Amino acid sequence: MAKVFTGLRRVGKSGLLALQREKFAALPKYRGKIVDIDMESLEFPFLDSDQALYRYCLKQVKKGAGVLFLDEAQEIPAWQKAAAALLKKGWDIYATGSNAHMLSSDHATHLAGRYIEIPVQGLSFREYQDFAKAYGTAIPEALEDRFWHYLRWGSFPGIHQIAFADQAWRQYLDAIQNTVVLRDVIARFQIRNVRLLEDVYTFLLDNLGRFSTAKSISDFLKNQRSTASQETVHEYIQALESAYALIKVRRYDLKGKRILERNEKYFAGDLGLRTARRGYQTTAISGMLENAVCLELRRRGYTVHVGKIGEREIDFIAEKRGEIAYYQVAYQLGQPSTLEREYASLEEIRDNYPKTVLSMDKVSPKRGGIAHAYLPEWLMREN
Repeated sequence: MAKVFTGLRRVGKSGLLALQREKFAALPKYRGKIVDIDMESLEFPFLDSDQALYRYCLKQVKKGAGVLFLDEAQEIPAWQKAAAALLKKGWDIYATGSNAHMLSSDHATHLAGRYIEIPVQGLSFREYQDFAKAYGTAIPEALEDRFWHYLRWGSFPGIHQIAFADQAWRQYLDAIQNTVVLRDVIARFQIRNVRLLEDVYTFLLDNLGRFSTAKSISDFLKNQRSTASQETVHEYIQALESAYALIKVRRYDLKGKRILERNEKYFAGDLGLRTARRGYQTTAISGMLENAVCLELRRRGYTVHVGKIGEREIDFIAEKRGEIAYYQVAYQLGQPSTLEREYASLEEIRDNYPKTVLSMDKVSPKRGGIAHAYLPEWLMREN
């Protein structure tokens, strides 16, 4: 099996690849057997096809099978064909990729049934604090203040290698965003209307946690005097998803037991990307809290949907190995109307799976069998 780390740029895929490579390099039997290729370097311009990759690997290992470490594999056209051929010769393969389509393209059929995809995300809230301690990053002392810091700056590990300063960290996030949008989206998908792509991306980052469709976005942009067909908007959203800049969460009808085809929610692949593009806006807190919960549930291995039950909405249905949990996310529950809305939606569900309301309230009244958790503390839990 080939092992493929996938995810947004700069979330740590190359670091995980390097750790795995160090394990192999420490074993004498792998001396002369390791082939290390980083397609972001300038050392491998000649690896421009599957044939070139295949020949290069065989040339580096004179006898027997080797171990290939291939960083940003999608930069080599049809790399999957070379990987499949090497696997047949007994090679072990570890690769990374920043394109969601790299394992679903026509060439990927050559690897069908012969790879394991390992999704990689940025740092969890707990890991964020661990990195800050290890690198001496100046972050606030109080748990809640640390959480707001995390919510603002996101979860890219590399940010902790820079001494904390608003301008320096913002520049770092800008650079990542430009790489993701300009290189991984505009260049790869040959986007012609760059301004429209940016408008679509900005709209979705401004509406985290809200239902959106290509039509609603197209109508909004037309009101802003920007011509945008539904088909083009849909294509641009898919391109942003492919680079993991956006995460689409589909709706699930709990009564009808089916996935609904319209009105998905979109979240940022990392909240640092939102800060880079839109700054830190307190008016967007509710959507950012939902975004943080969505990323954490996915990090914990859950498949995530938005729930619909009658006219009510469940923020997240999380499923893993047949086990289900329901979550509502709110900023504060101080208003009776907010309390009623968040708890009543969960009370509509008649099964016995766990139901939890997450908010920034340190305490909340108990209601039925529905649990409440203070969001920063919930994020600190191991699972």
